[in-house]
Amino acid sequence: MASAELSFAQSLNRRKNLPSFRNARERFFSPFECWLILRGVKTLAVRMEQHDRSGRKVADYLSKHKKVQKVFYPGLPDHPQHELAKRQMSGFGSMIAFETGSLAERQQDAAQGARLLPGRVAGRSRDSDLASRHR
Repeated sequence: MASAELSFAQSLNRRKNLPSFRNARERFFSPFECWLILRGVKTLAVRMEQHDRSGRKVADYLSKHKKVQKVFYPGLPDHPQHELAKRQMSGFGSMIAFETGSLAERQQDAAQGARLLPGRVAGRSRDSDLASRHR
């Protein structure tokens, strides 16, 4: 019995520290805030359609890129959950994840690319050399 009373007292103390829902219900928006909300709601459908189109284009591009090993996007036909996503959603959105291989491979590619850049000597460019001479 004592433990139940103690836990009830602890829950009351926790509630005192939380913001009251009553205060949230009494929140009034300014006219400007209302206008912003209405404007956002009016354009929401158009923005979501554009998200979907852009997501499909980016996922398609990434799936064909030679340095991308795997693309995780339910809008691609080879995604394991593509059929389920097609049944459940009217669009696939723009959330995309992809893999490019190991970090060691990417570091090697970056180092190779840095060696191919003209005018680079030990991390300095020709422009920075010229700027330091004319100070």
